[in-house]
Amino acid sequence: MKILIVTAGYPNAYNPLDGIFHKDQAEALAENHDVSVIAINAISIKHILKAKKYNFGFKKYIKNKVKTYHYTYINIPLYLPYSIYKSKTAGQKIFKKYMQENGLPDIIHLQCFEAVLLAGYIKDKYNIPFVVTEHSSRFNNDTLPASISKYAEIAFAESACNVTVSEELANKMSKKYQKHFIYIPNIIDTDYFIPSPYKAAEFTLINVAGLIDIKNHRLLIDAFKLAQEKINELKLIIIGDGYLKNELNTYIQKLNLNNSISLLGYLNRAEILKHLQTSHCFVLSSKTETFGVALVEAMSCGLPVISTISSGPKSIIKHNYLGMLCEHDAEQLSEKIFELYINYKHFDSNKIRQFAIENFSKLAVSKLIENTYKQVLEQHYGRTSKNEKS
Repeated sequence: MKILIVTAGYPNAYNPLDGIFHKDQAEALAENHDVSVIAINAISIKHILKAKKYNFGFKKYIKNKVKTYHYTYINIPLYLPYSIYKSKTAGQKIFKKYMQENGLPDIIHLQCFEAVLLAGYIKDKYNIPFVVTEHSSRFNNDTLPASISKYAEIAFAESACNVTVSEELANKMSKKYQKHFIYIPNIIDTDYFIPSPYKAAEFTLINVAGLIDIKNHRLLIDAFKLAQEKINELKLIIIGDGYLKNELNTYIQKLNLNNSISLLGYLNRAEILKHLQTSHCFVLSSKTETFGVALVEAMSCGLPVISTISSGPKSIIKHNYLGMLCEHDAEQLSEKIFELYINYKHFDSNKIRQFAIENFSKLAVSKLIENTYKQVLEQHYGRTSKNEKS
């Protein structure tokens, strides 16, 4: 298949994590298909000042078999529709270049509704169907701004297939938009996140999340303090950075947990892997999660997991042998920590890892996406390729 991924977010020099899931899917699909990406990327003033780089504009490159047409521009704060129109005006010019070099694609994968005007333009002019995947927490939290909500409605109405990254969110959006949504999870690099037999001497909990309100670290700290009353040698590692770092550090000191909780700040991927491998259990305390990447990365390392109940984790922790779900309550979370500690030897790390591989690896998720494409193409063309002879 010749696949064109269209997005308003993609990893770049200013924000390496922007649209990282779009990149992961593109590279996984490129192992067996002809894959290109058109990314029309708004860059915030904050990221520009931090990076101290000013080389905006168009770049074309090939990485891991993905042909990437990447256009970056300065975002206009407080005017959200600007990014919608920019994706169309800049995107149409780039699509012409793509078409000259590649011909027409079989299918378009819209990896966020903000680029819908470009996907819609290609669909209407060249009769190319598009699939849309939404990863954004704005739909999970009901915080999508009214100024751009109509473009989401257009995307979901015109798409040949609507996808979200959790079962609960798929159900929620199906009701909201009166269109059918299916669940396809994000890809996790299970080849990179692997177990290790070496564990910390003390029973160690680990959390990897930005230090922001929605991640609810105060709940985790309170639950840890309660659990520590029952478990003498208990440690907690928190990896991540954010605006609540100083406040959380002060709170840890106030509770006299300095020697038990390590607030490590931002760490690179290799450092995170090392801490996951030596920890015993991953704990997620978020108020809400659209998916839960860190949760599955921990499972890929063979760790049992505990999470507060929200959209993403409910689609992940489906069996007792993987871990536990609990309400957003410090006492309940502490009880789950104690329960897992008591029963830790019954959790099979190999079985946990195998579940992660079978459901979230590149191969597993790619197959789900490919099958979705095939169904759309069969319905649209009566065959699995636009260029295939009838």
